[in-house]
Amino acid sequence: MKKLLLLLVIILGLTVNSNSQTSQTVAQDFTVFDIDGNSYHLFDILSQGKYVYLEFSFIGCPYCVAQIPDMNLIYSDHGCNNKDVVFLSFFSPSDDSTAMVQYRIDHAPLDYPLIYGSQNGVDNGGSVYDYYGFPGNPAGCLIAPNHDVVEQDLYPNGGVHGVFTTYGIGQYPCGIIADFVGTPASIPYGASVNFTDLSSVYPAITWDWTFDNAQTTSSNIQNPAGISYTTIGTHDVTLTVFDGTTISTEVKTNYIEVLAPTSLVAEFTANTTTIVEGQTVDFTDLSLGAIGSPAPNSWNWNFAGAVTTTSTTQNPSSIQYNTPGLYQVSLGVSNGVENNTKTKIDYIEVLDSVYLPAADFTANFTTILAGNSIDFMDLSSNNPSSWNWTFTGSSTTSSTIQNPSGITYPTMGFFPVTLTVTNTVGGGTLTKTGYIKVIDASYIDTVETEFRATTSRLISIDNNVSFEDLSVGYPISWEWEFEGGIPSTSTIQHPSNIFYDVPGKYKVTLVASNGAFVDTAKKVEYIVVTDYPWPDPNGFCDTISNIGDFETEVPPLNIINQWGYIPGHNGYDLNYYADRFTNYTFSQIDEMEVNTASSFKGSTTAKVKFIVWDVDSMGLPGNELAFEFVSIDNITPFNNNTIVFDPPAQVNGEFFAGFKLYYENPGDTFAIYSAGNRGVYGNNSLLVKNGNGWATPTQILGQPYNTSLGIKLFACLVNVDEVELDKNLLIYPNPSSDIVNISLGEMFVNDIEVRVYDLMGREIITELINDGSNNYSLDFSQSTTGIYFVKIRVNSAITTKKVSIIK
Repeated sequence: MKKLLLLLVIILGLTVNSNSQTSQTVAQDFTVFDIDGNSYHLFDILSQGKYVYLEFSFIGCPYCVAQIPDMNLIYSDHGCNNKDVVFLSFFSPSDDSTAMVQYRIDHAPLDYPLIYGSQNGVDNGGSVYDYYGFPGNPAGCLIAPNHDVVEQDLYPNGGVHGVFTTYGIGQYPCGIIADFVGTPASIPYGASVNFTDLSSVYPAITWDWTFDNAQTTSSNIQNPAGISYTTIGTHDVTLTVFDGTTISTEVKTNYIEVLAPTSLVAEFTANTTTIVEGQTVDFTDLSLGAIGSPAPNSWNWNFAGAVTTTSTTQNPSSIQYNTPGLYQVSLGVSNGVENNTKTKIDYIEVLDSVYLPAADFTANFTTILAGNSIDFMDLSSNNPSSWNWTFTGSSTTSSTIQNPSGITYPTMGFFPVTLTVTNTVGGGTLTKTGYIKVIDASYIDTVETEFRATTSRLISIDNNVSFEDLSVGYPISWEWEFEGGIPSTSTIQHPSNIFYDVPGKYKVTLVASNGAFVDTAKKVEYIVVTDYPWPDPNGFCDTISNIGDFETEVPPLNIINQWGYIPGHNGYDLNYYADRFTNYTFSQIDEMEVNTASSFKGSTTAKVKFIVWDVDSMGLPGNELAFEFVSIDNITPFNNNTIVFDPPAQVNGEFFAGFKLYYENPGDTFAIYSAGNRGVYGNNSLLVKNGNGWATPTQILGQPYNTSLGIKLFACLVNVDEVELDKNLLIYPNPSSDIVNISLGEMFVNDIEVRVYDLMGREIITELINDGSNNYSLDFSQSTTGIYFVKIRVNSAITTKKVSIIK
């Protein structure tokens, strides 16, 4: 039965096509919604001076399907509903089956809006279909802006194009069509015009205006106003618009007419109206006398805020402004008969020097084999608009694009790169001396792999982190792994913009090789990604400990053959206890929590020194990064006591934490809990020290005793050290013949380490001299001519700089 009904519907579609439409001649208003939810109000469309083409069909109509390609083409030829005519297609009210409609849309899609049925009891085109009462399908009617139904029984093969032409409906390409109006278009000398964008698709993404001979010659806002003209004659106006797909340009020739003045008019212009403090401006007189009247012969300028505040020359130049702000300029002119004054409020904008562009850049590789190429990336700040690169030693010696790529270096050497950037207020230059190292296979020695994040390590999801290789020994290949990152691997030397979209703590690994030697640096939980921007200005903080999740802290070992405890005072005179931590997540230690088992003073001066150390080249506790003295009297036994480090200890992945005891009185007793003895094969993180140097508890006791201290550290990731170091660090002179100075500016220095390497990657011993403040120096007087690498660690931040020594 259903098949029979469908057959009847199809036959009806084949037979009724020749029938005439309704005799309605006056449009009835309606509001409908298409399948995408867009609304269409007929009389609103007509009130815009547009025609409306209504098409009617039903799902089982083969002729309706056959006409779709032609109708889509007609729709495209006439502006895609953005110009003279709007197309709307209606399915029969009986076509209420969503599944059937979707099938038709999928297999015979329309480019123009589709309305169908009475959906969910709501009239959505059914009354339109009923009013116009078409007995045959497909068919269309054309409604004029005056509400008349001017055409019926329109059909693609019946010459819709020709019918549209009869009513002045033009053909336009789809996409945005630039158009505008200027009001007024005829103005007296010195008056202004307001421009309004009339482009066919709103909104455009960009607008690019050009006003020939106007005082403001260009604009990128949609509707620029107050465009002033001081040149007599007619002038062109150009608008270029872009909607994301199509670019369209409208040029109106001789569009703005500027009439001659009827009396003396003061007018002027400046070669620039936006400068940086300390720069100068040149002014040009544009004043005119009326036709038949004398020209101006005296000038009286006033420059508010300038060094030179007045002038009587016609065209004063080099007017200097030293203070940021907005300043007015006035010009009074006279021809002996008439006088006139022009004042421009807030005409000169003087910016603080921080608005000057600051040149900066990076490269995907800074060490390559001869003949290979490098890509450079601009990192300059303050929106430069031009770039001028110089690549000494390269086959391409210069470039003016923002991010030049494929820069080849054919010969060995250490080459500088210079970038000069400019914007509307000035320029800035940066030269990185010896930045590019071009080597051959003979430049190989042991590789020491190191890296850092050059951007924040604490980010929220959908943000990026960039990395910098700091390895020594001239590696020529790099294999990065970014756990949780996108991409997850990289083979460039300095990968940037690694994307993280899932919260968590992620490992970063770098394997560097110079062809003969390979070394690996692995930093676990190095990148911290949160699901929202971290609100605490003190950073991301957590508690870390060497006590395992399933371990229970036990009282200190009571030494049988000696008095006292481990860890604590004892007959071995162990005065240092240092637990080694490996944690790359955090950059500083704020507090230490100590689970105290015994605390008793035998003297009034009894104390404990709580310490955080770095790791020296032998893997032992090195420099003290932070410490606090606490009186034993202030330590509560059988309790967790908190020691606050002020300032915090700045750490870099591996460090020791513990305490120092003093044996000033036999009655002094201090001991803490520990992990207990983990046995012969258990992990040991604890080192102890007496007069014989550092040792493990096993070495002291003569029997296996592997443990960790019962301490917890409150650690934070604050992400300021690397940025602060780069901002404050200054190395000079460079080149030098002997002494090289290192200045750290205003940076807080809790700990500093400086190592110097030669071209072969060998460490060179030089004495680091400190003048008592943040100024240091290295003595290269005994070194030969060449390039040296100075690896500087300040707190937890690391950077490597190149130094040239010339004898």
